[in-house]
Amino acid sequence: SESALAERVNLYKELQHRVKNSLSTISALVTIESSRAEGDEARRALSAVGARIGTVASLYRILHESGALGEVDAARYLEAVARSAHEACGTACADVELDLELQPLPLDARQASSLGLVLNELVTNAYKHAFPPGVSGTIKVRFGEAAPGMRELLVLTDGAPFPQGFDPAKATGFGLRMAGELARQLRGDFALAAGKQPGFVLRYQA
Repeated sequence: SESALAERVNLYKELQHRVKNSLSTISALVTIESSRAEGDEARRALSAVGARIGTVASLYRILHESGALGEVDAARYLEAVARSAHEACGTACADVELDLELQPLPLDARQASSLGLVLNELVTNAYKHAFPPGVSGTIKVRFGEAAPGMRELLVLTDGAPFPQGFDPAKATGFGLRMAGELARQLRGDFALAAGKQPGFVLRYQA
């Protein structure tokens, strides 16, 4: 009945709200622990965990605000993720610009979560490795249909090139390994982007 459907919709929205609040609280706690941690390695690890939790929290915030039932606008969500990573970098990235071209395609919550986590890792890695402090440049983020039924997330920089022979499939860092696993969960692939600018591409069937 319509009343039963309305009740399920309200329950779903309440669930989104509670998940968002819970994730935001956990992210805040991780941030506090990061500031108290002894040693740079521990602080970096906690900061990275907090950013990943914050990425998923942003997804549920947008889901709740939009009122959509398990569906999110890719452009709105991925822009929020990219700008959050930029803000987290702080003054060290003041001379690095974000260049965003994001198609407003619908994503279900699972796809959005995977793409958001990958984008957070790639933008964060670009700030960390492609641009030494004080070096200016641009990080390009593209998302859309590369071909009928095929979607593509692309992150490019005009910063430092990859080391010779670099292969993301053999990377030992957690972030790139996670990106590869999330691409497999989307039944897609994760690789170096073709062309002169260093970067990564994630492709999957919509």
